[in-house]
Amino acid sequence: MQYIIYYIFKRFVILLTFAFFFVACSPNDPSATSSQLHINLTDAPIIAVASGEEFPDIEIRQILIDIRSIEVFSVGEDLNEEWTMLDFPGGEFNVLNLTNGRKRQIASQWFLADRRITKMRLVPGGNSRIVTNIAHERIYLTVPDEIIIEDVNISRIDLNTIRSIVISLNSVLLYQAGNFYLAPAARAFDETFGISLRGTITPTIESQSRSMVKIFGDNYMPLVSLAEPNGMFMFLGLPPDIDEWEVHITPPPGSGLLDTTFVLPINSDRRVNEFSIALRRHIPPDPD
Repeated sequence: MQYIIYYIFKRFVILLTFAFFFVACSPNDPSATSSQLHINLTDAPIIAVASGEEFPDIEIRQILIDIRSIEVFSVGEDLNEEWTMLDFPGGEFNVLNLTNGRKRQIASQWFLADRRITKMRLVPGGNSRIVTNIAHERIYLTVPDEIIIEDVNISRIDLNTIRSIVISLNSVLLYQAGNFYLAPAARAFDETFGISLRGTITPTIESQSRSMVKIFGDNYMPLVSLAEPNGMFMFLGLPPDIDEWEVHITPPPGSGLLDTTFVLPINSDRRVNEFSIALRRHIPPDPD
C-alpha cells in the first residue's frame, strides 16, 4: 500500500513539473515580454475655504475618492506612443487613511518591458463624497472629469522586474458657495526613486486641528501635508537633485505657537532624511 501511494505521489510530482514547464514556455506566458507593474495611492489632503466664506461646523470622518479607471501613456524604444488602460476594477478610497507615507496598492498587472511611462490619467466616478460624524451624513464632492499627471518619467521598464508607481493626489478640498470641490494637484513617481523627508513637530498639540507643513524646492511644485496628532509628517518621492527645501510650518490657530520657516539641506545619499523641529511659543507683551 505504501508503495502504491509513493508511486502515485511520484507521478503527480512529475506531471506537476511538466505543467509548470509548459506554462513557463507557453507563447502566452506574459513574463516572456513583460514585468509586473504595481500602482499605489497616497495623498496629502488639505482644506481650503474661498475668500469671505466660513467652513461649515462639521467633523469629517472620511473623504472618499471614487476612481473609475487608470491609464498610462508610454513610449517604446522605437518611439511609438500609446495609452494603456490598466486592469483596475475601480474603487472608493478614504484618503484620510493615506497620508504621511501611508500607501495602498490599487492595481497590479503585467506590463510590456522596454517602455517608459511619461503620463497617467485617472477618471473619477460620480460617488466621491465626505462622510461626517453626524449619522454618517454624506456630502457629495464636485470633482474634475479627469486627472492628468504630466512628467511622470518612469524610466525604461526592464524585463522580469517589479516596478511600483506611487500616485500622490495632493487633494485640495475647497468649500465655496455652499459646495465642496475636490481639486487634486496629482503627481506620480517610482517608489524606488527619490528622497523621503520625515519630520516631527514638538510640542504635541492637544487639538483635533493639526499643524500644516509646506515645502518648496527649486523649480518643483510646492507640497503640503498635515502633521499627525503626534507631530509626525512625511513627504515621499522628492527629486534627488534638489539640495535643499524651504520648510514652512503653520500651527493651528489658538495653539499659542508661532509659525516657523527654515531651509533644510538634503543628503541625497540617504533614502530618508529625518529631522525634528521645536516650535516657539508666543509670548504676549508685558502690559507694563
